[in-house]
Amino acid sequence: MTSLEEDVYMNAIKPYKAKDLEDLAQILTQWKTAYRHYPHHIPSFYLVIVIESTRVMCVFGNSAVLPEFQLCQIVFNNIDSTTLLREQLFALNRVTQQNELYVTHAHFTVSGRIKPSGKGFEVTNYPKRLHDDKINRTLLLPSLPLQLLSRRPVCSNDMADVAFGLCFLKKGGLMQETFRKIYPNLISMQWSGARNPYDGAAAAQPRLETGRHLVVGRGRGLGVAMVYTTDGERFNVLDLESGHMSCVSKRGAELENYMKEQLGVHALDYENLCSVTSLEHIYNYCLHNARIKINDETCFKSEEELLRLAVGSAPFQPARKALEVQFFYLFKMIIDCAVSMRCTNVWLLPSRTSFSLYQVLMSQICSSMLRKMISKHPKGQWLIDAQFQLYLQIRPADLKLLGALFQAAHSVNKPS
Repeated sequence: MTSLEEDVYMNAIKPYKAKDLEDLAQILTQWKTAYRHYPHHIPSFYLVIVIESTRVMCVFGNSAVLPEFQLCQIVFNNIDSTTLLREQLFALNRVTQQNELYVTHAHFTVSGRIKPSGKGFEVTNYPKRLHDDKINRTLLLPSLPLQLLSRRPVCSNDMADVAFGLCFLKKGGLMQETFRKIYPNLISMQWSGARNPYDGAAAAQPRLETGRHLVVGRGRGLGVAMVYTTDGERFNVLDLESGHMSCVSKRGAELENYMKEQLGVHALDYENLCSVTSLEHIYNYCLHNARIKINDETCFKSEEELLRLAVGSAPFQPARKALEVQFFYLFKMIIDCAVSMRCTNVWLLPSRTSFSLYQVLMSQICSSMLRKMISKHPKGQWLIDAQFQLYLQIRPADLKLLGALFQAAHSVNKPS
């Protein structure tokens, strides 16, 4: 890991958090003062803007010229339209102009669609009351203050930045402490033949090696990206919309009809069944099938609470069944994508909840479920022959922010 990579990683874990714009201005002014010792360098900064539903996180980073690398973060909440987002960006611009600061590189990472040629983006996760108001969900870069974005800013889908964050962990030698192999698990798996088809590959440590890798992020939505490398050093990233593939299963026809009614849609995609936001509906469906009334004790409280009920010493069966159903659809999508895109490895990022509970869930339910589903898939033997493997994130690491920061940090000193 280079010194810049190490600084990015360590500071991204715990950046300085500005309380308000005035506090932010003081920090940036301190950085500007530090540049006086480097007369041939202007006080330049880069800016990463992470847009997640109604939360917007803006992170300033100083140039690698300074001996002490730092990040300063400010968060704006309740931003439910691009009109409000634009107002906050203009407020940031006033702070930089008043202090004669220069942003040499700006990077937007968005949970939504990027416009052609990167000229803007559409935020798809704003509240439903704005769902039909396209003006309040679309932001075009020419409408932003040019002083704040002195060079052409970069817009990328959030899952693309997550994938770049994965590449960053690989270069920094941090894969082993961040991910754990979940499939195949040779301890809990018994092969019918005399020869193990993986030939010991399951014992290997997590590696982002030559080939195609599927990155799946499960949260409010269902994000998918692919990383492709021919040498394990240089990476190409492609953000996908596999979470919006149509989802139909003979096994779950009754559930799917229930979900269509609850969500008010005519057809389901995988995101409708695999995201955290859909878990409550699936759990209520399982309660109904078990003839258990929904009350203060049995109602859905949070994903973490549901995980505790499902993997405890005396599992609450509707909670366990709800998670089994959701992971059935998640693995169905993963297998179909892995076969169609010839991906040999899958990197699964759970929602921001208890990582230890996810590991227990995977060991109790998911490893054996995935093996059965692969064996029954028409092209499942392809995955076995390719030594298909699945890794689970086991410790907090904001890969989205890491990927965006790393790209921005390396772009600061590039020529326009």
